[in-house]
Amino acid sequence: MKISDEGLINLSGCLKKVVSLQSVNLNFCDCREISDRSLQKLSECFKRLVSLQSINLNFFFCNNITDKGLNSLGEGLKKLKFLQSISLNLCDCKKITDRGLQYLNEGLQKLKNLQSIHLNFYFCSNITDNGLKTISEGLQKIGSVQSLNLNFCGCYQITDKGLNNFSADLKKLSSLQSLNLNFEL
Repeated sequence: MKISDEGLINLSGCLKKVVSLQSVNLNFCDCREISDRSLQKLSECFKRLVSLQSINLNFFFCNNITDKGLNSLGEGLKKLKFLQSISLNLCDCKKITDRGLQYLNEGLQKLKNLQSIHLNFYFCSNITDNGLKTISEGLQKIGSVQSLNLNFCGCYQITDKGLNNFSADLKKLSSLQSLNLNFEL
């Protein structure tokens, strides 16, 4: 695909004017020219969409997305007080590290109405046990999560230690009804 930052930035400018929007589903799979700059503008857009209840973002194989982009996304998410569902696909975004998960987590844990979380970090090979711990600690602070789907397939640096720590935190999620975890190599 030849969609770049320019196209997504222009789309973000239009979206922020549709303030009654309740759901956003954006698929930019394999748009390799999309970078952190796009996530920054998209996140600024989210700050204005206060009625948003559902976000589905697919950035599979957008290799120019880094921790900086997740920092922007985390900041944008903080304002979405009515958000109930988030699906974020960052498959094969190899520049994402534990620090990026920390930034994302800072935004997610502010969302007290969040019921469904789907995070896909397939082959984000710089994610370690610490990143998994960050996510599990953040889930406890949300409190309302009923459905959790996490994919860390191909994240080779996650070990038994990380899964054990995650499991200890998981049992504290009293509202959880559905769980799907993937750590396949």
